[in-house]
Amino acid sequence: MYQGQHCLFYTQPPFGGALVTRAAHYDRDLGDGTHRLFARLDDASEVPVDGPQCDPATPTAGHWSEVPA
Repeated sequence: MYQGQHCLFYTQPPFGGALVTRAAHYDRDLGDGTHRLFARLDDASEVPVDGPQCDPATPTAGHWSEVPA
C-alpha cells in the first residue's frame, strides 16, 4: 500500500450514475498535466490511476482534488 499525501479521486460507473469519491494517496506529477495516484477500491485494495487535478467544489470523474479543509 502506498503512503503518500491523502487526496480524493472521483469516478463514475461505466453506464452513468452518481459520482463516487474514493480515498487516494498522491504519488507524483507526471509532467503532462496529470498526476499518479493510488486510489482505494471498495475491497480496500489500491490501484494506480492517472488524472488531472480539479477544484473540490466541482468534482469531475477521472480527476482528483486535495481534501477540502
